[in-house]
Amino acid sequence: MAQIFSVKRRLLLTLISACLVIVFLELAARCIAWLPYLARTKDMIPCHELGWKTVANAQLEDRFDVYGKVKYSTSKYGFRVFGDISSKKPKVFVIGDSQTQARKVTDGKTYYEVLGKIADCEIFAYGAGGYGTLQEYLVLEKYLEDIQPDLILWQFSRNDIHNNSWILESSGFASSNHMMRPYLEDNRVVLRYPHRSWVYRNFWRHSYLIKMFHIKLGLLLSTNKGRIPNRIFSLENPDFLEAVMTTREVISMARDRANPVPLVAFCSSRFPNSVQAKAIKRLCSAAEIPFIDGVAEAIGEAESKGIAVNGLPYDAHWNDTAHQIAGRLLAAYLIDNKLMALTKDHVDGRSKETTKWLP
Repeated sequence: MAQIFSVKRRLLLTLISACLVIVFLELAARCIAWLPYLARTKDMIPCHELGWKTVANAQLEDRFDVYGKVKYSTSKYGFRVFGDISSKKPKVFVIGDSQTQARKVTDGKTYYEVLGKIADCEIFAYGAGGYGTLQEYLVLEKYLEDIQPDLILWQFSRNDIHNNSWILESSGFASSNHMMRPYLEDNRVVLRYPHRSWVYRNFWRHSYLIKMFHIKLGLLLSTNKGRIPNRIFSLENPDFLEAVMTTREVISMARDRANPVPLVAFCSSRFPNSVQAKAIKRLCSAAEIPFIDGVAEAIGEAESKGIAVNGLPYDAHWNDTAHQIAGRLLAAYLIDNKLMALTKDHVDGRSKETTKWLP
């Protein structure tokens, strides 16, 4: 009898010890995750409304492979640039994802700051890594009245379509960034975690330890298995077609919300002929949103001439040079198409300055 009691006690002590170890590891994982936020060395933080958002009034200096030393700062509300609302100059509201956040581009050298200098306008730019069209629409909805812009410039990426589908994002490790994200479902915005396991979505995702282990394991597996399969982005895939329809709805919502302010768009994808990039262009055309062609192509042409335009093989995001090319192309389009209130002399002079920089 005493022997049985001793065995039970050892088992109980082992169980308690295991629980204490798990609790300790969970606390350690949470400290690892939150210390950068407390030390203000992170550029984004979780957000219930948007899933995540950029940190407001950030002041960061880092050195990145290929990109070099970068001074990154944000203004109020997490905007990379928040101009003067009371200015008499034309005001341009720029929304986008990581290309617009431009985490590896120094202050003053982003494409919209280049555009602002050429077109002599006030810039209000908000972008966050991993954002999809719905999050960008929600940013537009939130700040449109405060800014009251004369023009809205919308930067798209080719992953914007599958970002609008919980089914596609939860189809594999490489399909999402493993954070709560808003999705448009049945005309409602819902916040969901992109994972097909009901247990993981509702319980395990609350554990920083399990989530960290899941991401590390996923990185290992995805390295062996490669990127998202191209078959996912096939027009024969009903889930992809549904994502296209959802994206069309979000784009229409943004157009209607922006009205009567002009809304123009462009795509920054390195693969302008991909199914996703072509679909985005068609969706904008269907919504009667002017689409600026040639940005990705001009940067690709510069790259083909041996000019460094990104951080590959480490990172495909644009560097300072690509932002210069994009900013001048966008300025040329906006000025030449008289989408901003500029004088004829200003238009003629700026157009000449812009075109000489094209590759």
